[in-house]
Amino acid sequence: MSFVQPATPTEISAIEFRRQLGEIMNRAYYGGEQFVVKRDNLPMVKIIPVLDPQEISREEFFAFLDELGKKMENADQDELNDAINEALAAIREEDRLANQ
Repeated sequence: MSFVQPATPTEISAIEFRRQLGEIMNRAYYGGEQFVVKRDNLPMVKIIPVLDPQEISREEFFAFLDELGKKMENADQDELNDAINEALAAIREEDRLANQ
């Protein structure tokens, strides 16, 4: 399996991401879509479908991780952490509301 990616991921705001988390996850998982989440018009994170480890070789997997690491070399770690914490807070709130 190769890591062929769609030409243009769909860009969405962080607010839209929080509001439509379930739908975005389904579109990524079932439809293979990719999304770039932006905050203040700054690309913060990319949402991609999870690959089935049974479908790729060990070499392909590690090549993908190396490529990802190179792309993240210059990323602002504080901004990445903020985006991750924001997404986790949205998921926890969604779970809290679902369990009321």
